[in-house]
Amino acid sequence: MDKIDIRCPHCGEEMSVPKDRSQIICMFCGKDILLENGAVTSGDKSKEEAEKALGKALLQMDERLFAGEGEMVRKFSKDTYADLFETYKKDHYDFFTAVRVALLHADEEQKKDIFAQITKQFVKLQEKNLEAEPKKREKYAKQMDRNMFMVIYVLPALKEISLPAADELCNYIAKVWGESFKESKIEASDFDSIMEGFHKKLCYVTTAVCVGLDKGRDCEELRLIKGFRDGFLQKEPDGETLINEYYDIAPTIVKRIDRCSDKEDIYRDLWMNYILPCVVAIRTGDLPRCKKLYCDMVEKLKKQYIH
Repeated sequence: MDKIDIRCPHCGEEMSVPKDRSQIICMFCGKDILLENGAVTSGDKSKEEAEKALGKALLQMDERLFAGEGEMVRKFSKDTYADLFETYKKDHYDFFTAVRVALLHADEEQKKDIFAQITKQFVKLQEKNLEAEPKKREKYAKQMDRNMFMVIYVLPALKEISLPAADELCNYIAKVWGESFKESKIEASDFDSIMEGFHKKLCYVTTAVCVGLDKGRDCEELRLIKGFRDGFLQKEPDGETLINEYYDIAPTIVKRIDRCSDKEDIYRDLWMNYILPCVVAIRTGDLPRCKKLYCDMVEKLKKQYIH
């Protein structure tokens, strides 16, 4: 294999690299180096390529990126997600490719501008989407759908660009999104993390309460509780122990509640005193309070239905 000697434009270190490569990663600083005809691409040319690609990406940032949003959110499940996600990426291949090229060629200053412009356009699209809906309830539903769509389709697809800058972009979008829209704190997850979440156990009690009160198995409150469990609680020092203890007793608790003649009253009490306050705590960012409510509920149920 023919090799050439180059100097990293980022850290200045010299190294030997394969002559036929168009892109490599510096073994010293870990940053991307672009090559053309056996030479490091000039900074000016890279900047031009970044600007050109960003322009292409922005031209494609309209409501087409969210086509079929409501249906795709409702179809989201363990059995359908992989196919839905692949279809979404293929449908918008040109957009995600343009973003990748822009990030690949951009210098550090340009990356900040790319983050800002792409994020601004996402926010602008959602503001326009909400303006078209005068009713408060429907407006809230639209926001929840868009939040979910961003989390399960848009951000994971951006993360598949597989560049450090893409992860930074996703985190930036999530931060600004939460600041721009009420009750819309979202996190940037990748496809594998979301799929892994499907294999975790269900929120037995919360699911039973939601179903018992005709809220369904996929209501917004249940999704928030699951997100809290798989995110904040899982990372707490005692989180794994609390979750495992809960799953050891939860199925028995639900079965015993379902045998009670006043089970609807029991579920309503759990909803009003624990689940709903926990949801409010999540939405306001008070996750430690949600953990306390979670623990209090489990202790109460243990005393009533296990001991």
